[in-house]
Amino acid sequence: MPTTLNKYQLDKLGDTLIYLSNNVGDFAKTKILKLLFLLEEKSIRDFGVPFFGFDFKVWKFAQL
Repeated sequence: MPTTLNKYQLDKLGDTLIYLSNNVGDFAKTKILKLLFLLEEKSIRDFGVPFFGFDFKVWKFAQL
């Protein structure tokens, strides 16, 4: 079941993506997802609270 994001989360996500695109450069969807996950993990580790509060799902690797 998809999770609905509130306005605060959407604004924070948008601002973060703009910051990353200005400071990291071009990136694909996979890199964006990894950066967001790492940011969330670092925030929890350093401050004890999540940066976004998203529910992350693990994608199973499919070999072709």
